[in-house]
Amino acid sequence: MLEPEVPLKDPCPCGSGRKYKNCCWRRMKRERAAGRAAVVRAHDAIWEYVHSEKTDSMVSVIEAVTEPMYLRHGLEDAQAFMEGFRDVLVRFAVDVVASDLRDEGPCLIDDYLEDHAEELHPVALEFLRSWRDAAISVYEVREVVRHSHLVLKDLLGNRLFRLEDAELSTSLQRWETVFMRLAWAGEEYHLAGTILPFPRERLEHVMKALEDARDAPGCRSLTWKRLLKRDWWVVPEIWIELMEQEATGPAPDLVNTDGEPAETVVLTWRLKSGSSLRAATLLEQIPEVEWAEDRSLVWVEEREKGQMDNVLVARIDRRDDSTLEMLTNSRARMERLRPITEKRIGSLVEDAEIEYAPFDRSRLAPPSGMGPDDLSPQQMAELKKQALQKLYRSWPDENLPALDGLTPRQAVKNGKGRRRVIELLKTIESGHESAGDDIDLGWLWKELGLKRP
Repeated sequence: MLEPEVPLKDPCPCGSGRKYKNCCWRRMKRERAAGRAAVVRAHDAIWEYVHSEKTDSMVSVIEAVTEPMYLRHGLEDAQAFMEGFRDVLVRFAVDVVASDLRDEGPCLIDDYLEDHAEELHPVALEFLRSWRDAAISVYEVREVVRHSHLVLKDLLGNRLFRLEDAELSTSLQRWETVFMRLAWAGEEYHLAGTILPFPRERLEHVMKALEDARDAPGCRSLTWKRLLKRDWWVVPEIWIELMEQEATGPAPDLVNTDGEPAETVVLTWRLKSGSSLRAATLLEQIPEVEWAEDRSLVWVEEREKGQMDNVLVARIDRRDDSTLEMLTNSRARMERLRPITEKRIGSLVEDAEIEYAPFDRSRLAPPSGMGPDDLSPQQMAELKKQALQKLYRSWPDENLPALDGLTPRQAVKNGKGRRRVIELLKTIESGHESAGDDIDLGWLWKELGLKRP
């Protein structure tokens, strides 16, 4: 929204004697609205012009940026993958054809301006010329005001931009990272073309891939703008590779609260006929084991340090009168618990079988007399908020693999570690923003002596 230069109720600086809000401010709002409408019309006209005049060029752009993927995966798999991103790549191709694609001559926007410049609104003319000259870059969302605007940081040019875009302000979250192109017109920035979002966790990979492109022969002396205007295909190739990895790559490494690789591990004991209740009673004598409200046994261990006060490490269920099943979430835990349990019930065990499966969080949920359906959405949100606050209270002193085993409090003592902690905090906040979590971690930045960007 256009911000007034002077208080709205003050006399207008033009000397008319009227209040500013009833004089020049009203005129400026009308002019700004007319300029924005002209930009939208010019943007739509270019897209129609590309579709009608340069269809072959669009197809060539899409083929050029997808060819490496087809070579990696073959025609059938690549086409199946492409179905989910076809519309995005079409919009990207229109953008490239309009502003970047040149055959030793003018780009399509120049061709359009040659025929239509005189009939365009001045702001639309400014927008098209800026779009023509701008390059795609990598942006980080620094601030979001819903239904109004965003503040973006160009990570290649190290500059901040305010983008007045009500639609994007409802779809992007703080700390998200995207490829996009901005154009200046009517004293504000506008989105030109489309956006290519990618996971914030892959930002380091993106920046390295761009640096590798810049290190190619003949590129090192180029500015980022000149490089990405000339070698425009670098961006979609990086983005497509990221989307492939997200869709087909290995799942992220999950660990339990002890830092062990997480998986579902189930040990089934076949017992002497009718002895499962007796075996369960013997297991209850282990200090960490107790009956739960659903009549299963739970193995809960206290933690002096860590992310929570106590940890549910195993559940033991009576499947029938002659079977017990112990379930835990890592091989290391099973290897530790099995000798302790079988020392108690070994005389009753006739056979044992162990199975491993991908981690399923729901199978080791703490039993309770109250389930999620018994709580209102507000109660669930408040419980989640409390759990997250508790989790992050210990985070500054947790040894993290992402910090080479250092705690965040240790890592911030030098420049490199400080930057890595800031990146971790941005990633954490971005994830909670995307999940709609009502949690403010500003205190965590202060706790670590960091200034929130």
